[in-house]
Amino acid sequence: GYESEAIVPETSSDAARLALDELTDVLAPVLGRAEIALSRNGAPIGPGDAYRDGDLLAFTMTSSVSGRIILIDVSASGEVMQVYPNQYAGGADGARIEAGAELAIPDARYPFRLRAGAPYGDGVLIAVVVPEDFSFDATAGASGRASGEMAPETAPSGYAFNLLDQLIYTLESRPEGAGLSGFAAARAPYRIEP
Repeated sequence: GYESEAIVPETSSDAARLALDELTDVLAPVLGRAEIALSRNGAPIGPGDAYRDGDLLAFTMTSSVSGRIILIDVSASGEVMQVYPNQYAGGADGARIEAGAELAIPDARYPFRLRAGAPYGDGVLIAVVVPEDFSFDATAGASGRASGEMAPETAPSGYAFNLLDQLIYTLESRPEGAGLSGFAAARAPYRIEP
């Protein structure tokens, strides 16, 4: 089974980070089956590079398995925002990625560009590709999810623990030996500087 350690966080942001860290721990065997490439002003950004205030930023995701994708941003200040699916692209039924295909955010469906800005410091993008037997209810009902709004979660720990609980429930409900088949995950740390 999958069990959690009892840790008492000090803030809701700390609780959300703990839940998302545990989510990536559970998904550790499939980290690397998906990738997130970062770009700045239209050019790839490498390890150690940083975004500067005002830079245009974009992400391109790929996965070695087909499934539905959830992309989460945890900012330097601990804000949690579900980047994909959102009100502009990938509603719960269409949040799909095919094995080997690229998914760009933002793309032509977005009526805006993403610009780097405060909070400054280190953040991380977390991508999770889930199979069809994963309930997208985990990403609904949190701040803005019902309307698809793209905004930081007002209850980040509730969102993160809901997602973690749904992952554990899905894994425990699967047939014997299914385990993490059909899952993929990636982490992409980034830095924003003034």
